[in-house]
Amino acid sequence: MPILLVCLMALCAGAQTPTAELQFHDASFQANEIRFDPFSPVDWASVASHNFHAFDLKNPDLKQIEEKRDAQYGGSVFEYTAPFPASSGFYYLLSSSGVLRIEPQRLTGTVVYPSDPTDDAHKIMIPKVWFSGQVSAVTPHKVQLEGSGFVMLSGVPQAFETSVVSGAAPLNSRGIIKRKDGDRFTYFYNDGEGHVSELVEANGGERGVEKAYLINFSASPGKYLFVQWPPDSSTCNFEYSLYRLGDPVVKVADTESDCDV
Repeated sequence: MPILLVCLMALCAGAQTPTAELQFHDASFQANEIRFDPFSPVDWASVASHNFHAFDLKNPDLKQIEEKRDAQYGGSVFEYTAPFPASSGFYYLLSSSGVLRIEPQRLTGTVVYPSDPTDDAHKIMIPKVWFSGQVSAVTPHKVQLEGSGFVMLSGVPQAFETSVVSGAAPLNSRGIIKRKDGDRFTYFYNDGEGHVSELVEANGGERGVEKAYLINFSASPGKYLFVQWPPDSSTCNFEYSLYRLGDPVVKVADTESDCDV
């Protein structure tokens, strides 16, 4: 094999060495389908040009676009699917059901023809068009999902352990504890080993905790705390937070779903 090719292969291998660094994105659920934003940039216009077949994007079908117009939004939205590109990472779902290994199945792309907000009839603004999309995966073993959650990407495979955490622990006990100051409630995590860290502050009333669990990942240091908060009757029915425990505790992600907007 030529020396230059050997060197190039070595450089590529070095550049693509997998790591145990963890990345997290919000995930939404539609039945047993999981959707989340890709972890790497995607040229959605290019993806659509090769995989959108409802009509020629260079010569839009006005009749189809009008038929797809959303009465509330005013624009026209089309979905299509595309192959998921090869990935060297490992994907995991964190939800109220626990932690699951998942496999991305495809890309779900979106083509949007927006309406003109300055026009009383909300005329479609052709040829203006927006391209976007998400990654789609399905749950294994027909796991039932509710609300929303988080997708984690790791460069190496991860074994994991979870353990339930009390959402209403007594003071000085392991779990999530609360302290009241007037009408303000502050929630803390107590690891039972002398470390107490603030998680969130709630003004105007007690919030409580619906569900919480700890996660240990085999190839990554530290522990993570998944918290499901009770429904907020004024906004969202599902709200979740993910924390990386340590000194200090770091909120990694927040997500909400089934919200009144």
